[in-house]
Amino acid sequence: MAVDIKVKVTMSDATTFTHTISIDQGDANEAVRQFPCGVPNLTQFIRDQQIDNVSNPEDMDWYRIDLMSGTEVVDSRKFYVTCEPKHDPVHIAFINKFGMWDYCTFFKRSEDNYTVQNEQYKAITGEVVSGAYSIDKANPQYRKYNIKSKKTKTLNTGWVGEDHAELMKQLLLSDRVLILSDDRTVTPSGTGEQRQYTYTQNGVAVNVVTSSLQLQKHVNERMINYTIEIEYAFDDLNIAL
Repeated sequence: MAVDIKVKVTMSDATTFTHTISIDQGDANEAVRQFPCGVPNLTQFIRDQQIDNVSNPEDMDWYRIDLMSGTEVVDSRKFYVTCEPKHDPVHIAFINKFGMWDYCTFFKRSEDNYTVQNEQYKAITGEVVSGAYSIDKANPQYRKYNIKSKKTKTLNTGWVGEDHAELMKQLLLSDRVLILSDDRTVTPSGTGEQRQYTYTQNGVAVNVVTSSLQLQKHVNERMINYTIEIEYAFDDLNIAL
């Protein structure tokens, strides 16, 4: 038996559109359906569906996605469109406590740091010339070996709510963390009710260096911001990061 689920999208200027999804209740795979959110994905969806008389999400202060059952709102999510022209957002993906990928974006200031470790030995240098021992100062007497290099980043979330604390806890506990590249793509396939979206983005493995984090509350801090440090999980000597 099929049931129709209606999704309603409302922009901050009160323009709206609805999209109906038909789900086969006898198919377990139908229990999970994705509807695109985020300004790029939602904009692409509106263009693909050729939806008219609705404003561009990029120009809005916010937009809201409502899951409808008839005229009743079953669930609702409101998204505020945030522009951060001063800083390049850093996107982090990690395995959460449920064993699934979760995501966190650090919008504010980020800093790149570089550390180098090495060991030294004292080389036998120099030679005897005209009965006198001399050292060629162009050749080092103390030489480095076993050189290791690490690149780290210090990240800031920007102003977030109290519920962001749980996301930060799970990020610190995760043993699989990626910093995502900017070459992400969303590829649509199928038509009508069978429309699906494949999300592709390359990532580089990192480890969270921060081991202690104060979970902030609005009663104590009027503006909540989290700062963490991550470390690329590779030596930087022979790998371009």
